[in-house]
Amino acid sequence: MGRIFITGATGLLGQTLIEELGKIGEKNIAAFIMQGDRLEKDLPPYVTRVYGNILDKDSLRSGMQEGDAVIHLAALVSIQTKDNEKMRLVNLGGTKNVVDVAMEKHCVKFLYVSSSHVLGYKKDVQIKESDFGGPTENIGAYETTKKEATAYVFQKAQEGLNASVIFPSGIISDHDYAMGEISTLLYKLASGKLGFFVKGGYAFVDVHDVARALIAALTKGKAGQGYLISGGYMTLRQIDDVVIKRYPSLKRGHIVPFWLVYMILPFIMIHEKISKKKPLYTYMSLKTVRTEANFDTSKSKEELGLIYTPLETSLNNALAFIEKTTGLK
Repeated sequence: MGRIFITGATGLLGQTLIEELGKIGEKNIAAFIMQGDRLEKDLPPYVTRVYGNILDKDSLRSGMQEGDAVIHLAALVSIQTKDNEKMRLVNLGGTKNVVDVAMEKHCVKFLYVSSSHVLGYKKDVQIKESDFGGPTENIGAYETTKKEATAYVFQKAQEGLNASVIFPSGIISDHDYAMGEISTLLYKLASGKLGFFVKGGYAFVDVHDVARALIAALTKGKAGQGYLISGGYMTLRQIDDVVIKRYPSLKRGHIVPFWLVYMILPFIMIHEKISKKKPLYTYMSLKTVRTEANFDTSKSKEELGLIYTPLETSLNNALAFIEKTTGLK
């Protein structure tokens, strides 16, 4: 395979993907990034910087080469309604641009990272890749735009694009400087700042597993096929147990009913906004934790040969990073 062209290369998944590619000696990589990206300095020196914007087709045409393998990671994630239109512009419009130019450049492989949320949920039934296209509930603007973008990728696969889609569940990382939702939860539990939580949980996956899935899909991913990537599901109680095992002096958190959290949620969000902290509980996040996601990952194991990192290991790796960056002990 020739050059690998990556959008969103400086993001959480992008940097891990480049790290994993380096481990197997793959260094013919082009990172498509915007001018002034403050995270560009974290890219390895052997990575070619290609400057542009996925909203600008001409910059994509200038940056992408004939026969590149394209991995499209760039996306805007937000839970704020003021960002809904921008997410549509970036997540849908930007994806269409990358796909269209990849077809013009006759890319040898196109990989798109979608979201497990676009597959919908079925109570007491395992969720599979084939569920895509069916009804989806409890999804916000981010997932809606990702669903439409995914449909576009599959449409172009029918027209000849050698494209595969990755559907990851929530991603947990051992280098989450931005402190995403799961990292924020871990920090608040480990620091004793979250003495209560609701009955529910998360389906999540190690960021290194997602990166390895993408690498495998470059050669093993079938055109027009999707691959569900998830390490499994853990309740908030189980996550708290892992935290307490690492920090035995902590007290076990209390489970409170959803109605109580919904009642006080506006006050929690106002407090977090005033204190300029990232809110753990939002209406969207509460919908997520209420849904016990039961994912069937047999396809990713069989076709991509993926072996998943145990969730407890991923949690401890994330906590080790949080300790290093926040001084948590």
